[in-house]
Amino acid sequence: MNSNKYYYLYKLSSPEKRICDAFVDALKHRKKEFQVSLAGTGKDSINKVYRVIHLDYPEYYYLDQANCKMWIMGEELKVEIAYRFSDAEMRNINKQLKAVTEKILAMIPKDAPLSEIELILHDYLMTNIKYEYDYENVTTFRIYSILGPLLDKKAVCAGYSAAFKFLSDLAGLPCLTVSASAIGGKEQKKAGHAWNIVALSKASCCHVDVTWDSNCYEATQKKCYEYFNLTDDQIEKAHFWDRNEVPPCVIQGEAPVFQCKTKQELKKLILENIKKNILRFTVSGMEERFENKQQVLDYILDVLTLSIHKPISNYVIGFDPKRNEINIFFVPALDYSLFNWL
Repeated sequence: MNSNKYYYLYKLSSPEKRICDAFVDALKHRKKEFQVSLAGTGKDSINKVYRVIHLDYPEYYYLDQANCKMWIMGEELKVEIAYRFSDAEMRNINKQLKAVTEKILAMIPKDAPLSEIELILHDYLMTNIKYEYDYENVTTFRIYSILGPLLDKKAVCAGYSAAFKFLSDLAGLPCLTVSASAIGGKEQKKAGHAWNIVALSKASCCHVDVTWDSNCYEATQKKCYEYFNLTDDQIEKAHFWDRNEVPPCVIQGEAPVFQCKTKQELKKLILENIKKNILRFTVSGMEERFENKQQVLDYILDVLTLSIHKPISNYVIGFDPKRNEINIFFVPALDYSLFNWL
């Protein structure tokens, strides 16, 4: 089993993992029921397992958790599984999903670095899916699963994050879903929210909130990266989560500060720093100013095409227009065979 895909599974105890493995095997083979030992588990173990399946296995969209039935017989657990679709309906849905996912994955070049895979998947969901603002009056579960974004082109945050996780798993991008809360909406109230964390190298984990970037795109019709590859410090202003549950998205140590007045000076500085292996730094004092983060990203991406000294696999860019500061963190191409958060 590829541990890169199942972050929450490997946080379970061995007895809890035994239950989860039995449940997943039953779902995979569309079994009507299964039985497994409860030895070594607690009362909340089955709830933990349900949560793992929800977060780690978005492909099992057809599980109807609310209507599953359970019996505890001594140290044995028996589960009668409820499905949302008949076998015939599911075959048809899976056929549709296969067609859509193959189209999306075909956009990814062969041997593309993880950062390019991430960008392609982010941009597809951002530009092709619309947020379902009337979710309180929508009775279908589909907007909360991969079916809403991938087949219906409508979703809420749970659907966006599930689809990003699902596509990342297929494309080989290490990714997990964060189910927590955020301040948003017209009333700017704290409410449940979901987004993703990706691992782009053994030293770089970043937050990605496709939902909020998609909302921005829908409003402006311009690609938005305000919530793309953020650190904990950058996203914590409006997002709230259990930091003990997920890997940290941080940049260690103090970054050197450089002064630049013009974009040409910034270009020269970036190329010189990459050559010198100075991959994290802050730029201040720009007189030739950028209007927003998107302009900063576009400019830096153009500069990176000129660098021949070190392949850059990813980047984390921060922009503070009030302080007129640009925070840059370049991630060099590394061996991605290991996944640092497990």
